[in-house]
Amino acid sequence: MSNRLLSLVILISTVIAITWLSSTPVQQTPSKYAVLIGIDEYLYTTPLKGQKADVARMRQFLIDHKAFPSSQITELTDEQATRNNIEKAITGLQNSTLPNDSIFIYFAGHGFQVGDNNADETDDGMDEAIMPYDATTVSQSIFSSDKKERWAFKNMIRDDDFKVWLDALSDRNVEV
Repeated sequence: MSNRLLSLVILISTVIAITWLSSTPVQQTPSKYAVLIGIDEYLYTTPLKGQKADVARMRQFLIDHKAFPSSQITELTDEQATRNNIEKAITGLQNSTLPNDSIFIYFAGHGFQVGDNNADETDDGMDEAIMPYDATTVSQSIFSSDKKERWAFKNMIRDDDFKVWLDALSDRNVEV
């Protein structure tokens, strides 16, 4: 009788353990991803110096000091850094990241302010934007908030664009 009881206790314990193990999620080590963008030569505007070198230094820093795997670092420089390619690099991380992963985005290039186009900038009425390789001038106007000349560009990437792209990652519990 005691052997039967012991066997029953072992069987029940085994079933409980298997059930618990199968319902407990495996804790993954979070992965790290980076998108590094550097533009020295623009298609339609004034070139810069040192932006591509900054990307190379940032890449090495992330590998050497922050344990980023080199295979998970995307670099876009000069003609590779079009609006379309930048968007694809960032939104493409939705397919390769898991909850608790980290994403680092670095941009070295022209940046500027442009008039707010959706009334979400209540402080200064200006959106911040970056200029990808393929940005082209659309218009120039003067804004009354600071009386400075501002330019608008086709293919520019506004802070609102980044918000949409990054919110999709944050919704998946990815740290940006």
